[in-house]
Amino acid sequence: MAKRNQIVLGVVGGTVVFCGLFGYGLVESTFGRSARQLNRELEATRRAGIPLEPSQLESMVRVADEQNAAPLYRQAVRLVQDREVEKALKAVSDSSSPRATAAQRAAGLAALRKVEPALKLVEAGAARPGCDFRREWTKGMYVLFPEFGPMKGFVKALGVRAREESRAGDWRKALRTLESAQRVAQHAGQEPILIGLLVQIACETIVQRDFQAVIDDHGRDQGFLAAAQSLHRKFGPLPDFRRALYGELVVGRVALKSIRGRGDLEVFSELDPGSMPAPPSRLERMVFEAPVVRNGFESKLLKNYRELILDLPKDPEDWPGTERAAKASETRVAADQSLANVMSSILMPVFSQASRAIGRTQTNRRLTETSLRLLSERAEGKPLPAHLRPWGDVIIDPYSGNPFVYRRKGKGFLLYGVGEDGVDDGGVTRKGSGGSTGYDMVVEFR
Repeated sequence: MAKRNQIVLGVVGGTVVFCGLFGYGLVESTFGRSARQLNRELEATRRAGIPLEPSQLESMVRVADEQNAAPLYRQAVRLVQDREVEKALKAVSDSSSPRATAAQRAAGLAALRKVEPALKLVEAGAARPGCDFRREWTKGMYVLFPEFGPMKGFVKALGVRAREESRAGDWRKALRTLESAQRVAQHAGQEPILIGLLVQIACETIVQRDFQAVIDDHGRDQGFLAAAQSLHRKFGPLPDFRRALYGELVVGRVALKSIRGRGDLEVFSELDPGSMPAPPSRLERMVFEAPVVRNGFESKLLKNYRELILDLPKDPEDWPGTERAAKASETRVAADQSLANVMSSILMPVFSQASRAIGRTQTNRRLTETSLRLLSERAEGKPLPAHLRPWGDVIIDPYSGNPFVYRRKGKGFLLYGVGEDGVDDGGVTRKGSGGSTGYDMVVEFR
């Protein structure tokens, strides 16, 4: 992605000089046709019900003050800005990893007490129905999301606490803690932007891992299993890809209006993230601020986003359909070699990766639900079945379209899906953090 953007930036930089030297006629012939389509593209996008303005994003997330979790999350974030509390949260987060050593797990439990005041605020926020951080969407690509990193840390810490509560025998408290963690994930996903969707997915992945550990602790208790199934039904719909695209389009439009030179493009394309753009030259300003250039860029961006959004399946659970639409969009954008399409190449991420991440969420949910059904039968005194029962979609591996692989193992069982690569690796679990191949998505219960 970065290499492609470097090439694109090189083309843009050369074009700026070329157009500046050869004047208005060349700029008009290069961008004019797309620029003249802008009003039509704007009208078509409005008719499709797609937001165009920052104010529309604000209305999508608006929550009354007394129902808004954001102020409480921000208070919690301020608490962990204290050096000692920040170190404690990191120790707890590190201890939550499946690869954590015994020493790290012990250190995490010891540090948990220092994080508790922040977690109490997080739980209070999670109990509220909505979350609106009052983002300044008018900043476009410069909108910051400083709460997301700590929120992920809080979810890890809640998971560590839930496991400890579970080991102490208090599964009711453990489930309440996990419910708060899942609500934090849902609140992150209420942000109408791709990063919000990805943080929601990352947080729910953590919650599912800890949830499965608690299930393993109490998988023979009928009361627990009924409560666990009730909690799992509260996990809500899958992350909303369409909603995330709305924010990406609005932020992209604002970004186009702020471009003054190549330095802005480098920041937008994340070749030098976190930096301030280099001041534009007079020649760069002359070209990038020309209405015909800006209108040409915007017209293409609107067309590309609208076509993608309209291609998405009506069923948000149909993430394979979403992936197909995203890949088709990526192909269209890459095939359009016009200079007016350059900004779409920079401002539109590889969306198909996000849709596959939604597939991981769906897989985790189905693995958990299938496991709870199997364990519930066992808790009723029935033997585990030789094969998965015909429970419908819940037993279907989203990546293969076939039932999950299921094996009885001692008094428990192994259950897994093939993962993103679509290859059955025999129930091999992920060893590290890199790559998406060579392992399966596995749960095992004793």
